[in-house]
Amino acid sequence: WVKVVAPEEYVKEMETEVGGFVGTFYNTAIIKNAYAVGSVAGNPTNTTRTGSFAGEHIGTSQRYDGTNFFDSEMSNVPRAHGTNGTAGGATSNEARPQGRTTEDMMQQARFTGWDFANIWNIDEGQSYPSLRLG
Repeated sequence: WVKVVAPEEYVKEMETEVGGFVGTFYNTAIIKNAYAVGSVAGNPTNTTRTGSFAGEHIGTSQRYDGTNFFDSEMSNVPRAHGTNGTAGGATSNEARPQGRTTEDMMQQARFTGWDFANIWNIDEGQSYPSLRLG
């Protein structure tokens, strides 16, 4: 899990390859058990490279694994990824990023396969998952 904080003026300048988790998802990359939360905005005249989870897929060997989500109530983009390209080798349809409500995103049961005993914490109904410290 990675939380990216960027200065507001930088975010406003982004126009293409804009995603809630990753801008461009390149060939051979693997994203496993990840989520995105927040508003996403790209160039309003070129929305093909803007998505709630990934902006653009380049290549056909990258894949999603595990379960991946985006908060559909927080994002203002209705699709998981831009329409310019598709990820090649998801291990299953449930591995592809799925939109969930904010309430669902704060329920441990929604994160199938995530290791809440050793890697993740969640304050049920109050927060999104976070990495355990130490």
